Formats: sequence, structure tokens, C-alpha cells
Amino acid sequence: MFSVAQSTGIEFASLSNQLVNYGAPLRQIGFDFEQSALLIGKFEKEGVNAELVLGSLRQALGKMAREGEPAIETFQRTTEAIKNAGTPRKPTCSPWNCSVLEQARTWQQRSGKAASSSTTTST
Repeated sequence: MFSVAQSTGIEFASLSNQLVNYGAPLRQIGFDFEQSALLIGKFEKEGVNAELVLGSLRQALGKMAREGEPAIETFQRTTEAIKNAGTPRKPTCSPWNCSVLEQARTWQQRSGKAASSSTTTST
């Protein structure tokens, strides 16, 4: 654990606490102690909110248990599906299916074009 803390920059106490809090869900999907420590450390190093991700994992495991899904097999099947999904396509954007940021960029581009055409035609 100490080497994980040193190599990833996570505080030792934080790593210990997160291993206590999220060790059981990680074991349910097949991670051992060392793998769990490395994963949490890697999350910290990459700026991922490990508590949010692992809390969501805990919720997903609860849902799988209620539905009778085997945790390890479901996790492996899901990660394989993600790996084999191929290159993601760029989504098309319309006012009904895109983010507010994309809508703002589209509006800005359109209004910028309109403003430039109105200034060139008024002279």
C-alpha cells in the first residue's frame, strides 16, 4: 500500500480509508487487495473521483444482486462489451438531443455568421 501511495500521490490515510469502504465491492467483481489499491491510486492520479465511481459500483452490485446477476460474470461481460465497442462516433447535435454547451456553441456560430453578414451588407 505504501508503494501505491508513493507512486500515485494518494495520501496513505485516504487510500486506507477507501480500501476499507470499497474493498468488499471490488472483491465482489474479482479484484484482490493489491489490484484494489492500485485502482484507487490510479483514480487519484488521473483525477477521477474514486468515491463517486466506487459508490456507483456498490449501487450497481446491489441491483445485480436483486436481479440475480452474478457480479464477476456481469462485470467481465460489460467490460468486454466496452472494449469491443469500436471507435465511438461523434454524435449529431440538434436542439433536442445535445448538451447545453453544444447548443451554445451552435447558437454562437450561427449568431456570429448572422452578425458578420449583417455588417457586410449594411455598408
